[in-house]
Amino acid sequence: GDFQSMNPTFNQENNMSTSIDDLDIEDNLKIYPNPTDEAFYIKYDRDGFSEKLVTIFSLDGVIVYQKNVVGKTIVHTADWVAGTYLVRTEGAIMKLIVY
Repeated sequence: GDFQSMNPTFNQENNMSTSIDDLDIEDNLKIYPNPTDEAFYIKYDRDGFSEKLVTIFSLDGVIVYQKNVVGKTIVHTADWVAGTYLVRTEGAIMKLIVY
């Protein structure tokens, strides 16, 4: 059939944002080394005296690590399956690669 021209039904100026706000992870959460094979560190540069809940998920949604951490903490990964993981904490989500 023929194409038809239609008027938009929402946000007619097409300036709708489809992204989320940028997360301030530079001063809040650092994970290193990344990629890793044996272990990595989780470090908070800001507010280092309060506990933060850290949850690490495999890409299929399985929680492989969950703990309240303070300051700098080591996480051992030697028995993890190689792959990509998501490290989530208050206001930040980062990718971790285990090989």
